[in-house]
Amino acid sequence: MSLEDLQQLAEGSHAAIETAVFNAVNKKSEFLAVLEEDQLRHSCERMMLVLKVLNKAIASGVNVGAISLVLHSKLLHSLLHLNLTILAPMCRSNPAETRDLLCSEVALFDVVVKLSPSDEALSIEACANSIRMLLLDSDNSSGPDLELNRMLCRIRENLALLREAVEERDKGPKMKGILRHGRSHLVEPPENFRSLPILPSLNDILSEVEPFLRANILCGRYLNADHYVDVQFRLMKEDFVRTLREGVAQIMTKHTENVGDDFTQSHNSIENFGNYGKGVITGIFHETIGFTLELKISLRDPSQAPLEFRKRLIYGSLLCLTNDNFKSMLLASVAEQKFEDLKRGFIRIRPENSQFDLNAWTTTPEYLIVETCAFFEAYRQVLSALQRIDLENYPLKKYILYAEKRMSLPKYILEQEGEDSQVFPMEFGGKQFVGNPFSGDWPEPEELGLDKAQFRAFKAGLCREFALIQGPPGTGKNYLGLKLVQTILLRRQEFQIDDHGPILILCFTNHNLDRFLDGVRSYTQKILQIGGKFPASASLEPFTVRNAVLNSDGNAFRVSRDIWSQLLAMQSSLNELEILKKGLDDEIAGTTDLLDFNIGGKTSAEAQRRNIESIYDIKSEVPESTIERKSECIQRHFEISIMSAEQAVKNAEEEVKILSEKLKDFVEDPEDGTTFHELMKAELRLQDAERQKTNLKADSRFWKISSNVELVEPPEKIVGFEENWINARQPKARWLIYRYWVYQFLQNLSKKINADMEEYKILVERYKEAQNAALICHSRCLDVVGMTTTAAVQNLSFVQNIRAKVVVVEEAAEVLESHIVCCLSPDCEHLILIGDHQLVRPSTTAYQLGTNFGMDVSMFERMLKNHMPHERLIQQRRMQPNISNMLKLHVHEDLQDHSSVAIDDDVVSVAKNVFFVTCNSKEVLDEGSEKKSNMVLEAEFLLAFCRYLLLQGYQHEQILILTTYSEQLLVFKKFITSSFPMCVKVRITSTDDYEGEESDIILLSLVTWGNLEGSSRSSKTDSRDVAAISRAKKGLFMIGNMDALSSGSEIWRNIEHVLVKENQIGRALPLQCQNHPDEVIFILKPNQFPASGGCNRVKCETKCSIRLECGHACEKSCHVKDDPKHVLSKCWKPCGKSCPREHPCAGIYSCVSSKTDSRDVAAISRAKKGLFMIGNMDALSSGSEIWRNIEHVLLKENQIGRALPLQCQNHPDEVIFILKPNQFPASGGCNRCDKILSCGHQCQKMCVEDCGDCLIEVEKVIPDCSHSVKLPCFQAPTKGDCGRKCEKVLPCGHKCAEKCCNECTTKCSVMMKVAGNVGKCGHQERLPCHIATSSLRLSADDKMQYCSYPCGKILSCGHACVGKCYQCFRGSIHVPCKEPCRRRLVCGHICTANCCLKCLPCKERCAIACPHSVCGRLCWERCVPCSEKCLSGCRHKPCKRKCSEDCGKGDDKCNEPCEKVLDCRHKCVGFCGEICPPCRECAKDAVDFFNLTTNSACEEPNARFVRLEECNHVLEADGLDKWMRTPLEVTGPRVCPRCKAPILYSHRYKDEVNAALREVTAEKERFFDKDHDVSKIYAKLMDKTESSPAWMINKVFADGSFILIFLDEIENQQDEKSEMTFKTLNWTEFNSISNRINLIGAIAALILKSKEDNRISSDFKSRFERKLKKLAKLVMLRKHNLNEPELKVFMGEIQRFCDLAKRETMRTYETFLNETGKTWIVIIETILCADEPYTQSREAEVGSYLQAYERDLSSHKLLLEEKWSVLKNWHFEPAF
Repeated sequence: MSLEDLQQLAEGSHAAIETAVFNAVNKKSEFLAVLEEDQLRHSCERMMLVLKVLNKAIASGVNVGAISLVLHSKLLHSLLHLNLTILAPMCRSNPAETRDLLCSEVALFDVVVKLSPSDEALSIEACANSIRMLLLDSDNSSGPDLELNRMLCRIRENLALLREAVEERDKGPKMKGILRHGRSHLVEPPENFRSLPILPSLNDILSEVEPFLRANILCGRYLNADHYVDVQFRLMKEDFVRTLREGVAQIMTKHTENVGDDFTQSHNSIENFGNYGKGVITGIFHETIGFTLELKISLRDPSQAPLEFRKRLIYGSLLCLTNDNFKSMLLASVAEQKFEDLKRGFIRIRPENSQFDLNAWTTTPEYLIVETCAFFEAYRQVLSALQRIDLENYPLKKYILYAEKRMSLPKYILEQEGEDSQVFPMEFGGKQFVGNPFSGDWPEPEELGLDKAQFRAFKAGLCREFALIQGPPGTGKNYLGLKLVQTILLRRQEFQIDDHGPILILCFTNHNLDRFLDGVRSYTQKILQIGGKFPASASLEPFTVRNAVLNSDGNAFRVSRDIWSQLLAMQSSLNELEILKKGLDDEIAGTTDLLDFNIGGKTSAEAQRRNIESIYDIKSEVPESTIERKSECIQRHFEISIMSAEQAVKNAEEEVKILSEKLKDFVEDPEDGTTFHELMKAELRLQDAERQKTNLKADSRFWKISSNVELVEPPEKIVGFEENWINARQPKARWLIYRYWVYQFLQNLSKKINADMEEYKILVERYKEAQNAALICHSRCLDVVGMTTTAAVQNLSFVQNIRAKVVVVEEAAEVLESHIVCCLSPDCEHLILIGDHQLVRPSTTAYQLGTNFGMDVSMFERMLKNHMPHERLIQQRRMQPNISNMLKLHVHEDLQDHSSVAIDDDVVSVAKNVFFVTCNSKEVLDEGSEKKSNMVLEAEFLLAFCRYLLLQGYQHEQILILTTYSEQLLVFKKFITSSFPMCVKVRITSTDDYEGEESDIILLSLVTWGNLEGSSRSSKTDSRDVAAISRAKKGLFMIGNMDALSSGSEIWRNIEHVLVKENQIGRALPLQCQNHPDEVIFILKPNQFPASGGCNRVKCETKCSIRLECGHACEKSCHVKDDPKHVLSKCWKPCGKSCPREHPCAGIYSCVSSKTDSRDVAAISRAKKGLFMIGNMDALSSGSEIWRNIEHVLLKENQIGRALPLQCQNHPDEVIFILKPNQFPASGGCNRCDKILSCGHQCQKMCVEDCGDCLIEVEKVIPDCSHSVKLPCFQAPTKGDCGRKCEKVLPCGHKCAEKCCNECTTKCSVMMKVAGNVGKCGHQERLPCHIATSSLRLSADDKMQYCSYPCGKILSCGHACVGKCYQCFRGSIHVPCKEPCRRRLVCGHICTANCCLKCLPCKERCAIACPHSVCGRLCWERCVPCSEKCLSGCRHKPCKRKCSEDCGKGDDKCNEPCEKVLDCRHKCVGFCGEICPPCRECAKDAVDFFNLTTNSACEEPNARFVRLEECNHVLEADGLDKWMRTPLEVTGPRVCPRCKAPILYSHRYKDEVNAALREVTAEKERFFDKDHDVSKIYAKLMDKTESSPAWMINKVFADGSFILIFLDEIENQQDEKSEMTFKTLNWTEFNSISNRINLIGAIAALILKSKEDNRISSDFKSRFERKLKKLAKLVMLRKHNLNEPELKVFMGEIQRFCDLAKRETMRTYETFLNETGKTWIVIIETILCADEPYTQSREAEVGSYLQAYERDLSSHKLLLEEKWSVLKNWHFEPAF
């Protein structure tokens, strides 16, 4: 290549450089010759151009190719020679050119060091050292280049680290581990990966040669498809073989070091590897999946099976069995593991060896069993698919292999014919939109319910064939995925596309798959679910494979069902043969009830020995199988049997003895002979046991056969010739003959079983193929197929044959790349990956493959590392800000909190929503236990905390307990059953098994293993911790050793920083009592949590102090869940009431309520398990406060109603409701009819009813449209029953929006933009298709009803309107504001209702309290006055009144100084009987002693001060006295003059405080005044007289719906016989109903008047009526939103319509107006048509112009009278 060609290449395009490098790698380019030529080492110019080409190739993403050329050509030798010979003198003669060349070298080497394997990267070390020498010379001559020196320093440091790693590796054993980064990607693999076996061979496990592995290329491209698949295949295979190899090596090393020891019991210290010692095959089973073998493993302690094997021996694990120390081996996978069988040591296995020999498995005495816990079935399927895959034919290969950054539209869109079909129809909020990827015409984000980031991701998901969407937790990834699926399905339905196959949905977890498909279910019913939770939820049950197989009538499914029937028949036949064979064995053994004994075959005795030894776990060497050994084993069997029989005899004798003694001391009832009969039965059992013992001893004599007799050969030597056998008399001879015959029969039986087994295996394979083909055929007609990734890799043949063009992968960052690739097919043209790689990565079995080879980097993350186009969601809607703050410091710095999460409720009764309880004691092992002491402490603490939260009223489903280690999970299970039964229903799981469901409250146990010794936590563990944290919505509480966590993890150091900053970490958990919010207690130990859920402390219980109905304080300790409303609480204090003669009551307990109520409460308290009441609750609650509270509880718990619910024991799902006595089932069941109808269904009615037609809903196909619909079984389907959307296309090209059962619409409602037109509201015009494409012209007001842009106008409250433009009426009546109100209520609390509402009753707990008790009720409820003795007096002015009564002091307060001496020895500066303020001398710097009179610090030395309890401000008494005497301007409590905190109790100012609180109480009572005469509203609604509001409303709104709505709001539900009763309405509700009736009446009156006036045109009447009816609907929507500003706006709009009608009637007089009059008319119309509220000023302005209009017409006498009638007719007077 000439210099000019090389220069042209260096300055050419990236594509040309990529081609040149690829060709050079494949030895087909002239560029390779340039690198190999000797001329390069002497020419700086050529070398500069070569370096430029290589650097540009790396910048283009061709990393591998460029690095390969650097390392495997003569370039490094040429560079070294050039540096040492040519550049050294050039440093002084031409320093600029030298420095440029050195910069290019350094830039190239920087990339090579980062991306090359350590062995090869060291080859540039010499060149780097030569550059260092040249830079020293260059710096001396022309000054230092700091950036270049820094880069070179970084290269040298990296090389030094690589050198250390290589040297360290070379020091260890040869098989210590594989290469840290594997082989070079340029080295050819030793064999074709497609020919490698999937199952590991002995060589794979025992070889000391390092396996050929290459690391995943994280940045850059692969060479070709085979290169990519080879890398993935070898990493996947090594992932499940590696742990097996290491485990076997450990076992063999242990065996070599301890010759003679039992190597099967060697200790295992390798993760994901199991060594189970010896085991034997004990049985064969034939099942639909093929035949399986029963394996018995040795358990040293069977009770520990759940602990030892909780994650071992699970389905799909691979077992290796050997009996010769791995000279040979057999492979099997676990086919079934049942908990009960596992406790006895039994599992089912399936042989995996290709050449299966049943004798080889069953004749071996025992095996050593080891396991790799990788899910082998998934590996098998993936590896098999990788060997078959041909990525060259995949449309998406350019992204997967070459990380192509140029994205294009999915191929199926580009190939769709017609521009109209290349768009995306969309729906949201009942409206239809269209997105055009070519013109860029899309709806606004708000119109689709998306934020801006979600909208960008939504468009990318539709328009990029390889879409990447990343989002932190809670940002709506699942919602966005559903939106994408919905839009793709809408497009298919719109354009009748039926050849794209189903959309394939892949999810990593069962939970996400169920949640996703549950969302898809609202868009389509054509769904198939494979995987997910089992059993499936009720909503997804119809979409399971089982239902598809059972309910489908396709030919493919019929074939599979036929094969299934054959399979079941053959399975039954084989099992019967096995039972027959086993029965013969048992019969000949004679001990069928004691032990299994197999006598068939030459190894019968050895098989029996294995069975006996496996049962008792005998640890012994395997003896040689000899005739003598067989005979010994048979004799041992009978000895064991006889011992068992002797034990049975002893047990029976003991039972007889006990019953005999009992009978002696028992005088038997002549009518009851129970004990005597028991004794008789026991004696019979004794006789049977003795007889069995005798028979066994007799039989055993016949088995004492000489050791030289072959048991399985014809016994001719002992018995004689076969023709004489029939006459044999001796028992021994007859036994031998019988045994021989049985042996011959068993041999023939075994041959039959073996032959049938081969046929059975063929049938199993046929069934699998037929089932797979049937599912594939069924799936191609569906819209969606959903699978977990595990299910997908188990069914790869199905996945690759359903021809899915669209694949959506949820949680893509958690899925191994090879899994996703295998789920793709040549038909896939659109891949959408949704996930968050910053939180959780894929899991690998071999940890080193993830860290050193990049196997734990998902395809999703690899694409992002290559800077491929992607979209990121940034606004989360799940976590409270104090939870999300911890994520922001970790990985999601740009994470934003949606406004909705900031107003979530706080966790009840806990001072913080987030808290970390530090447990920093060093973790040590308990004696005799493998569990750490901190594990127990943390488990007890969190369970006690969980119980406390449940006592606060939280449901079990709202709480989740997570632990980082599975070992601790068992500790939780142990304590929860023994000590915390209340928490049994709370979900407890480990972070490894956690599937990611959200939870309101998460309790996280962070047991740290060994971190204090300096070991660091893995990033995988940290990521799972953070993932668990991100699932908490409202509360997160953690416990662990923060010192250990933060010392081993950067993430936890950041989290600790946040916790410390927010004061959310400490040794004790702060709790805040619901009843006493000022009471904060700190919990250090589990036993300190209040047992009642209140705030009682250890050794000192806080009294409840809630005020009872009688006015006394509750004397119980603080309780939350136990009778929190104090319905059943009894007061034992003296009554305090007086009789009419003023005699005081001397009794107690009468404070509960009246005598009758007391008896009711006493009766209720006697119930232990159930309480059922019947009566008139309205009457009870109307006359008793106690029964009102009881009613409130019953309603809340849904425990009250007109019918009693019964639940049948036999049919738990059957709930019947009893209204009358004769409805109780006579049989005690549920009266369900058990008859079978003619259709085959069971009758669903009661037995007493006629069966009639079958009402069970079944799926039927409608003949007219071929849609399926669920109908009662008896009903024939018609088109009118179809509820599906019509699939026809309208003439305009859009799809019909009507249902199939209706006629197609003639008015297409798809919204279309009107180019260049801006509406009256200022937004781009959008009109329905049928209007936009027609010649119809709408007015500006009519066009506004189609505008769906956000309104955005500022409301009267100051907030922006969040409604759409069409939802706001004329720009004056807006969508109700949803922002929080934040106004201060009369009680002093802040209103939390929406801004649009009139402030609703305060739901906070009432803060009113006195020294005896607190109110305890909700703030809006009436406070009970305290009945205790007043404590406000002193010895100078004592008070003898009740606490709730005024002391009557007025201004005559006690002004005597306090005589107390404070702790500091100074005198108190307060008053007698008051709370002592702080010392004025000692606290003058810390406390402000304020004088209200001077509004400054008090300077008077003799002044007296008062301390306010609520805020602790200290104020000078004279100024405070004046403040308290000042009348209040607004209703509310007295407040502190400095901080405005409410003053709810004060000794000195008790009368003033009580007076203000009485005003507050009066305001509450006015609000909830029960004297509102609801009957007046009822009478108004029932008034039928003409011109009454009700009459006009019914006349205008003919359906009467408005009147029915009003009646429903005021009437109680009742039956036909009951009298009319009305609801109790508060002031807001009463006024709302009244005002709305008046408004609707006024609107109806205007409509009627317009219809009667002949001077108004019909067109105006039509528009007038339509707009007024729309206004009426808006009125009705304001049920409780009609506040005073809204009411004024509605009145103004009605007045506007009244004036509009006036204006319309004047059109007939316009000819008489002069120019001035016409000007007035224009002004009137401008004001009336303005899109602004019609205020009183505007109304007055219009009125003035109308009066001027009168004066202008005064000369027309005849018209003047007519004009006056018009004005009178249209006069509007609101009745408010």
